[in-house]
Amino acid sequence: MLPADATGTYTTTATGLTSGTVGTAAISLAAADSAAGSGSSANGGLASTGYDAPMLAIWGAAGALLLGVALTVALTVVRRQRANA
Repeated sequence: MLPADATGTYTTTATGLTSGTVGTAAISLAAADSAAGSGSSANGGLASTGYDAPMLAIWGAAGALLLGVALTVALTVVRRQRANA
């Protein structure tokens, strides 16, 4: 675990227990102040990570899904009625 005020580049190395394979990874950390202007909210909080889809598209997709379910149910009922007649 890195300290909260860590900056710079850190390298970590791992060795496979049975295979002996060695893997390395580099982690580059920037100071918190230098990253505040890129992608964070106006008040200095966290950046928005949600999906920004318009509500009309979401409601339209939900309506189309419900319409498809209703059509499937109606066709099933009609098909069963014709089979029993």
